[in-house]
Amino acid sequence: MRASALLLLCSGCLISEPDGASQAWPPSLGGKVEAVVSGDLDANGSLDVVVMMSGVESQAGLYLLKSNVDLVWDTGNPFRSFSTFIPVPLVHPTAAFIDASVAPRLFVVTGEDTLGITSYANNLNELATGETNVAGGTNAWTKRLVFPGGQVHYAVSNGSTIEHVDGNLADRHPLPAPMSPTWTQAQTVTSYTDGSDQWAVVATATTIQRCVIPLTMGAQFAWEPVRDEAAMWSGQTTYDFNNDGREEIVGFDVGAHQLCIVDPGVAGSKACLTLASTWLGTDVTILAGHNISMSPGNDILVVQASGMETRYSLAEDVTYTPGTPGTLTATAQPMIMAKGPAGGRTVVTNPGGGLPVSVLTFGVDGDGLCALGPC
Repeated sequence: MRASALLLLCSGCLISEPDGASQAWPPSLGGKVEAVVSGDLDANGSLDVVVMMSGVESQAGLYLLKSNVDLVWDTGNPFRSFSTFIPVPLVHPTAAFIDASVAPRLFVVTGEDTLGITSYANNLNELATGETNVAGGTNAWTKRLVFPGGQVHYAVSNGSTIEHVDGNLADRHPLPAPMSPTWTQAQTVTSYTDGSDQWAVVATATTIQRCVIPLTMGAQFAWEPVRDEAAMWSGQTTYDFNNDGREEIVGFDVGAHQLCIVDPGVAGSKACLTLASTWLGTDVTILAGHNISMSPGNDILVVQASGMETRYSLAEDVTYTPGTPGTLTATAQPMIMAKGPAGGRTVVTNPGGGLPVSVLTFGVDGDGLCALGPC
């Protein structure tokens, strides 16, 4: 996944080199959108977007769309151009995560046979690359995971296997599953400190497991369930709703149309809210902790994509209180009437300056929709 060699191979490409002029979006040569992330890469207060596309060598790679440069607001259709293209041989699956804990870094996972992971600086210069033993070809995700002593690692998973690599992407170890050699539909991880203990948390489709991370290399991980039931949750993500330093798990039950939250530090803390949506799209993305509506509280957007379209449900001014059980309230649960493109990948972005965020969806071919917020 080294970009430097590919730049030499791509010197005659029709699309922009990393320091070249902005090019029209979507790229004219086509390609397939595999993943999209947003973050404030240049610390100017606005959220930029990185789109990852697979395809032939001349089009597969990372595309940077800068807010207020490539995303032009108050036009009705903000998608205009891309400022930077980094050729990378991305394939299906590809996943990405922006870690903004210190200086923003982008982590990209991809691979047909096994998943590799590469880190990029905020200007998309490659920093490090590493390999894992996690099988590729089907599913992929990556997420930050803090170990004892504040050691930041990054989990790499295909849903069945989880490995964690250090910040230099050089040292990797498996995150063992409870009672079996593999995980079942693992979707995300988080970690938190409680006293002198550092805990790891893994959310699968039907369980949330936690354990104290052992201090001794090779020691057993003693997992215990925080949630263990038959209901299938999709699109799980994490966000610290009550600012206690511990991220809650947020998931969506497609069949019951329920948005649910669990505090992994409090057994039996599940709380759910039935949304107005009746759509059964199973490719779910949950965007939590953003102020998307006009009112000032935290909102949660549930995005459901299928092979035909993408739809959106918004829970406004969400309040979650952990307990046994927890409580979850929202002032309104509207279903957004806009319909996005098939297989949409959705992020939030904004023009900065304290202005509201916008919800952008990228279709498989790169065509975009501004579904909510200033456009």
